[in-house]
Amino acid sequence: MVTGLTIGTNYTFTVTATNAIGTSGPSMPSNVVSPFFNTPPTANGVNASGPKDTAVLITLSGSDANGQSLTFSIASQPANGYLGSITVVDGSSATVIYAPSFGFNGVGTFTYVVNDGYDDSEAVTVTIDVGDPTAVAPASPKVWHHTTVSASPGTPVTITLQAWDVELDSLNWVIVNTVGGTAEFALGTSNVINSFGYSTMDVIFIPDAGFAGAGHVIFYVDDGNNASLYYNVARVNIAVGGASGQTSTIVSAPALSVPGTAALFFGMLGLVLVFLVRNRSRSQT
Repeated sequence: MVTGLTIGTNYTFTVTATNAIGTSGPSMPSNVVSPFFNTPPTANGVNASGPKDTAVLITLSGSDANGQSLTFSIASQPANGYLGSITVVDGSSATVIYAPSFGFNGVGTFTYVVNDGYDDSEAVTVTIDVGDPTAVAPASPKVWHHTTVSASPGTPVTITLQAWDVELDSLNWVIVNTVGGTAEFALGTSNVINSFGYSTMDVIFIPDAGFAGAGHVIFYVDDGNNASLYYNVARVNIAVGGASGQTSTIVSAPALSVPGTAALFFGMLGLVLVFLVRNRSRSQT
């Protein structure tokens, strides 16, 4: 161990080897080294706002006196909402999606820290004013809300998500949060199935081992043209319980169970009412 060095001063070192016979001559000088003292980074608090029942894209940021790149992590989850995965923008900023609990109106908060590879920052608070009357949700794309799904413990179930984009754009589907299991997309892209821009995407929900109760999947879609920070968000409610292997799926509301048929009906005056009917049977061996 070398002690007594001064921060900001460059040093080179030579070494010798000693045994029972004697001591060697000094080695060649080492590369120049400079003592380093790390200053913990600083995270920046955030104030944001958004409409009710709408996801908000929030930018997190921080700084480091030593110029180190930062990583971001959530220190405490919001009490009245859900967070998506953190996306790194560069060495000093990142983004995260906040989706308020459905029906929640008020102030939501969560905290996060940054790390420079050596130390964590102090945790700082992100405050979101949910229901801000000056914030307006995007007109398109839209997502269908409150799908209800039943699943058996340990048995995967396929859920058909639905969205509508008036510009007929290809949609990017994003899962914000899951409870009671994991969810993965069955297809890589959405399917625009008619000239009105109605799209679907299948998601496979796999209940956690031993889980029984109320789960959910929260998602939103992005058409790449959203100039705001807001996204229409929807939730799939999943009731996990019952005998293994017995599942029933209601893919949207409103829905009608008619064996072997499927129909789409569209209203006038720019309003779209979709009835998606599915009859799915699953055999057990």
